[in-house]
This record gives sequence, C-alpha cells and structure tokens, in this order.
Amino acid sequence: MHIDVIINMKSENNDSTGLAVFIVAILIALYSFYEKIKPELIRTYNEFLKAIPMMILFIITGLIIVVILYFLLNFIIKNYKRKKEWNKLEINFLDSLKKCKNIEELDNLSSSSKKLKENYSEDILELKNKFLNEERLNELENIKQYEHSLEKQKQEELRIRKEKKDKQEKINKLFEYYVEKESLTSIPKFAIDYSSELVNQAKREYNNIKEKSKLKEKVITHLLKYKSLPGDFHDLELEEKELYKKYLNFNEFELYDILKKPIGNRFFITKEVDPFEREKLSKIGFRNYSMPNPKKSNGFIPCFIFNTRKREGDYHFCLKNWFAKEFNGKTEVLTDNTRIDLVIDNIGFEIESGSNKDLQIAKNIEFLKNNYAEWFIICKRELKTKYSTFAPSSMILTPKEAYEYMVKYTEDKNKDI
Repeated sequence: MHIDVIINMKSENNDSTGLAVFIVAILIALYSFYEKIKPELIRTYNEFLKAIPMMILFIITGLIIVVILYFLLNFIIKNYKRKKEWNKLEINFLDSLKKCKNIEELDNLSSSSKKLKENYSEDILELKNKFLNEERLNELENIKQYEHSLEKQKQEELRIRKEKKDKQEKINKLFEYYVEKESLTSIPKFAIDYSSELVNQAKREYNNIKEKSKLKEKVITHLLKYKSLPGDFHDLELEEKELYKKYLNFNEFELYDILKKPIGNRFFITKEVDPFEREKLSKIGFRNYSMPNPKKSNGFIPCFIFNTRKREGDYHFCLKNWFAKEFNGKTEVLTDNTRIDLVIDNIGFEIESGSNKDLQIAKNIEFLKNNYAEWFIICKRELKTKYSTFAPSSMILTPKEAYEYMVKYTEDKNKDI
C-alpha cells in the first residue's frame, strides 16, 4: 500500500520536472530567436518612430477627406431628397392647379407655397383670368335667368290678373243683367258658355245686393213713416243698426231720393212759392240759389231748390230744371242705361259745365247723335271753343242761344198746329 503511494508520488514528481525542462527549453529558444532578430527589430522600431509623423499626417488627411466626402455625400443625398420632394411638390401643385374649380380654391393653393406661386405665376394668372371670365359669364347667365324668371313671373301674374279681371267682368255683366231684369229666372245669350261657378257667383252677388237693398228699403221706409228708431232697435243685427244710424238724420227728400222714388218738385222759382211754404221747405233741405238768367246776358233768376247730388253743381241742376219747366221738357231721361240731362220734344240736350273729361264728353255726344234727330250742347260762352272740338259749332249753344232756339222752335211748332 505504501509502495503504491510512493511510486505514484515519484511518478508525479517526474512529470513536473519534465514540464519545467520543456518550458525552459522554449524560453531559451525564444531568447535565441530574439537575439537573432534584435537588430532587425531595433531597425524596424527606429523606422517606425521616424514614420509616425507621416502616419499621423496621412491619418489626419484621410480623416479630412473622409469628413469632406461624408459631408459632400450627405449634401448630395439631402439635395437629391430635397429635389425629389420639390419635384413631388411641383407635381402635386400642378395636379391641384388643374383640379382647381374656382378662384377661392386657386387662392388657397397659391398661398400654400410662395415659391411655387412665383414659379407658376403665369399659369396661375391665366387660370385666374379664366375663372373670372367664367364667373362673369355665370353672372350674366344668372342675370338673364333671373330676368327671364321675373318676366315669366310677370307674365304669369298678368295672366292670372287678366283671368280674374275677365272673370269679374263676366260676373259683373251677368249681375247687371239680373239687376235690370230684377230676377234670376233667365240667363242671357252672352252667358251661354259661362261656367256654373261664374253664374252662381253672379247670382250670389245679386242676392246679396237684393238682401241689402231690401234691408235698406225697410229701414228708410220705417224712418219715412215714423221719423224715429224702431222700438226693438237694440235687438237688431249690427248691419241694420248701422243703417238706422246712417239715415236717421236724413231729411224726407234725401230718403226718397235714396229709394229712387218720385218726391215731387225739387225746383221752384222763388217768387212762385209763398213765404210760409218756403219756410216749411227750408226745414227739409230746400235753399235759395241765384241762377244766371238764360233769357238775358245779365241778371239772375232767384230759385228755391233741393239738390242732393254731390256730383251735380247747383248751376247745372237749375239750368236743366229751368229749361224743362219753361218748355215742358223732361230731365234725366234714361235711354239704354244712359241718362240725358234734358229732352224737349225729342231734342236732346247735354249741359256741360267744364267738369267732364274728354272721353265722357265724346261718349255723351256720340250717344246724342245715335238717339236724337236734333241735339245740342249747352255751355257757357267761354267753354264753346273747348266743346267745338267734339261737335260742330252750330250744335254748341250758350244758355241764351238755347233759349232763343227753343222760343223759335215753339213758335214754329204752334204755327203748324
């Protein structure tokens, strides 16, 4: 046992010695190699020391070149990218420029890049002018369309107005026919093509007027009879109450005049009415009026009159009634819905005071021509020139000339008898 241990220990010692010998041998060999190449190493080292400045210069130069190349390459790359981006911007700008539809879009696009705006200023200006022209054309077109629309609207309004007017005229014409006939039992020939709507409307208007007329006649008849309000006044409908209020203060002659009923003489020569009668008549509205004397060039005839017509002057009223009284004529003769001032033995007279319009004068004269064998216009001397443009001067007489003509006419007539 101990022998094995000792043998093993010797074996281990022998191995360690051999390794040490091997290492020493290698070191000796290396040292011998070093001594051999030492001069060369020293020479190389010295050359290396000499070459350091050149190497440093070379390294610095190389670094400078590398840096320059780096910045140059970086500049080229950035410039390339910038140019590429600019080209892209230009393409997008031009594409957007083509897509612009109005000046507003063009202005927004131009404001996005000042340089692009400068580069393509001519294109932008050309496009802007194009839009301006289009806008002007559109404005002109809009104006034309608006004017056309207005004209169309106007024509439509005129058409509607004309239809309404024609419709109302037809209704009025049929209404007047019903009033004249005082009945709804017949329809005239001119209404043969009228629609039922028009006929019914005319009938409604006639019935309304008739009802109002009946109510007015009822009120006036009561006032003429009792000269006071009815006992049930406060129970009446508003319309009837208003009529009583309206006519309560009218005198008897005025009420008869509204009813279109004869009320006796309204014209007197003052001296023909005794003072007591004149006083009585004054209370109901008669009054004095001095009419220029038709028999003479000067002087007046005192008259006592009751003239309730607001559109007829006292002179006109007195002159026609005086002639009618003097020569047994008629006043306000109604023929074909037209009233003639004075008719004496089928001689028609129109008394003109200068107030009628030319159209009415011409209409009156035309009616006289068509309906009377003899006819005359009676007016003041200063108006003869005016009326001579409508009728021969021989047909235009002053009151004095008309009186003299009628005196001679009456004398000749009596001679024939």
